[in-house]
Amino acid sequence: MPDIDAAAAPRDEDDPFIDWHSDARGIMDSFANDMAYRAIAGTQVVLLRRALAALPESLPVAAVDECFRAHVDACAAASSDPGTVEVFVGFLLDRVMLRAVPTGGYALTSIGRGFLQHMEEHQLPERPL
Repeated sequence: MPDIDAAAAPRDEDDPFIDWHSDARGIMDSFANDMAYRAIAGTQVVLLRRALAALPESLPVAAVDECFRAHVDACAAASSDPGTVEVFVGFLLDRVMLRAVPTGGYALTSIGRGFLQHMEEHQLPERPL
């Protein structure tokens, strides 16, 4: 196979599909973050922020339990069912914002970090509870 002259080689800026793919990915990420924002509780956002502050370490289970207790208290004040800690954390695990670590804690993922960044960039108000 002959070598392609560097001047004639394809470049990223020549490929319209690369820009399209990047744009589509950004739109999809923004949509996913907007949908998560509509469903997330403010106490879960607090948990994500605590996980961010803990980086590069994981968040210990005790810190998750503390956030869940605050969630239960907020739900009691609002006469709302707090659910269980499994549902509280499961929402974040299902959306891959947190991941369980083998040592028994939770770590923030790039998706969780992107969600927090999305909230900040779009100046979204704090969520209730």
